Amino acid sequence: MRLALDPAQVVKGRALWGLLTHGLIHANLWHLLLNLYALYVSETTSRTSWKMSFRAHPRELGDRGRAAQTFAAPAVMVGISGGVSGLMGAYVALFRA
Repeated sequence: MRLALDPAQVVKGRALWGLLTHGLIHANLWHLLLNLYALYVSETTSRTSWKMSFRAHPRELGDRGRAAQTFAAPAVMVGISGGVSGLMGAYVALFRA
């Protein structure tokens, strides 16, 4: 996938566009639909349960997930699942009681 993020190429100074484009593409339709559903659930929950909005956080959480993945197990990455997982983890941490 040309638009995916390949950490090995980024370290060499090549394929830097992957830093911006990997969150816009997905591995398949199922991957895209699950991410969209998780974002819908998190947005609905934030509107009804929280006083502050977390609309900007999927990107920030995705950046942190991408960094962790790069250092832990470098692999080609697509999608914003890291950001979505971070949002869902935040909800679990806040509403676990």
